[in-house]
Amino acid sequence: MVKNTFTKQERLCSLSTIEWLFDGKGRSFSVFPLRYIYKVEPANEENSSVPLPQVLLSISKKKFHQAVDRNRVKRLIREAYRQQKHSLVAYTNSKRLSLSLAIVFVGNTLPSQADIEESLSSALTRITKSLDHESAR
Repeated sequence: MVKNTFTKQERLCSLSTIEWLFDGKGRSFSVFPLRYIYKVEPANEENSSVPLPQVLLSISKKKFHQAVDRNRVKRLIREAYRQQKHSLVAYTNSKRLSLSLAIVFVGNTLPSQADIEESLSSALTRITKSLDHESAR
């Protein structure tokens, strides 16, 4: 069972992976007010455990000048991801995949928790369906 946490191991910190995602090589889609960019690779065979999906959150300083607002949006996204990540983690563990995911806020106004949860829920479902469809090929 996966705990409802968002630990350091789940945060995307690798500069090379972040550059790879934002150089246009990652697969992306939008579910307003969030844009999702992700990369999937087979997990290393040398480790017996599959790494947890790694997530990066990005909120533009251009849209939210106040750090308080940017931090609030990050908090809302982190909380929604923390509560809904179980299906994604179970899927990547069962298929032995390593997932890197960037979530970029593209809205212009402060969102509600319900908006973020709805967007994230449909996006996680869409990612698992996409990965399932690719593995069936």
